[in-house]
Amino acid sequence: MSFGIVPGAAFARLEAESDREVLTTMARRLRELGAVAATFEEAVIAREERFPTGLPTAVPTALPHTDPEHVLIEGVAVATLAHPVQFREMGSSSSSIEARFVVMMLLKQAHSQLEALQTLVARLQDVEAVEALASAASDEDLFAVASDWLAAGDA
Repeated sequence: MSFGIVPGAAFARLEAESDREVLTTMARRLRELGAVAATFEEAVIAREERFPTGLPTAVPTALPHTDPEHVLIEGVAVATLAHPVQFREMGSSSSSIEARFVVMMLLKQAHSQLEALQTLVARLQDVEAVEALASAASDEDLFAVASDWLAAGDA
């Protein structure tokens, strides 16, 4: 699966106090960029509440997403967090992780969700690369490093 970062959708050291604030900030920027419908913000928050996406990977990560009808441009948005933010763990009703990295997937085909998740989980195993993402100092640096990170699996 090949997908890239939506231009303008990289958030280096995002300041947020909650998972909802992370999702809202990212969704609003994506809306400004014309990548998602006006319904996306509410939909991604509701889906995260029903189906948590936190993963206890070496660099704890959340992979929020929602249904294709809210997506106008396929791709991803990425955020490194200024400090860890609690996201509920995927597949668990009670566990949480302290996320340091967020990859918000924008998928236009429902059937591509599993493949996209598998691709991202595989990329998250490269701890050195994910740590390099975490050290990006600006949105532009994060966009460049994350673009290379996503493309690495396509080579």
